[in-house]
Amino acid sequence: MSSDLIFWICAAALLLLLEVCLYIGLRSSSKTEVENTGLNRLVYQDQFQTLNQELAEHRISKAVYDAELSELEARAVEETATPKVAYRNPSWVKPVSIFLCLLVPLTAVFLYFSWANPSLVTYKGTPEAQAAAHPADRIGQLKTFLKESPRAVRAWLALADEFGREGQYKEAVNAMNEAFHVSPNGVAKTADYRVQRAVFALETSDPMLRSQAVSDLEQAVKLEPSNIRALELGGIVAYQSGQYSKAVEFWQELLLLTPQDSPAYSRLLDAISDAKNRAQMNFRF
Repeated sequence: MSSDLIFWICAAALLLLLEVCLYIGLRSSSKTEVENTGLNRLVYQDQFQTLNQELAEHRISKAVYDAELSELEARAVEETATPKVAYRNPSWVKPVSIFLCLLVPLTAVFLYFSWANPSLVTYKGTPEAQAAAHPADRIGQLKTFLKESPRAVRAWLALADEFGREGQYKEAVNAMNEAFHVSPNGVAKTADYRVQRAVFALETSDPMLRSQAVSDLEQAVKLEPSNIRALELGGIVAYQSGQYSKAVEFWQELLLLTPQDSPAYSRLLDAISDAKNRAQMNFRF
């Protein structure tokens, strides 16, 4: 079971515990108890009937009837009212609630440093900030961070940049590969990151990686047809690899984005003409 999953399970358990604490704390401390209310009502109903019958049979006067009726009604209201009996929570509820209120945040902090992101004990700030603060060990710091947070795509990109600065281009390509894997719909579909991986791959002089670089540049152009860097570099790589027709395709697209009155426009025309001639002669270095 991964540390991330353990952390979220514990977080859910703590939330449940917090709900229990709130229930105990907010629970009403008084209860309503009804005692003999039904019996009292029956007794007073009988007395009312008797009083009315005596008045009807002229056994009592109207004045006596009114006086006894008022007294009977007052007693009926008082004795048939629902009494409220106050109850106190058990003596252990308050200290247990205080203990749980202290335990929950302390446990949350402990779990965070234990499972959520243990590298925070030694790693402070974002990958970029950490790299800037400790230039002598930025690659090591990023590796430490990524051991605990392997899906941190920005950290993989920062690590690729650091490898590139150090001239470790194969490692830079590997870091970019991880970033593409973690973010297949983000980084992997961004033209500039495709170009960046292609540059690292070309610096390795590895034939296999060179083929990957050409593929990345083609994909970058599909993602962003107006990406000048991808078009220019794609044409150069294809030309150097003897793929003159492909070089022409790259450069013709670049030509459409280049102002006609610029020196680059005339140089592109010359490069395209040369590549076409070589393609017709099937000339290769």
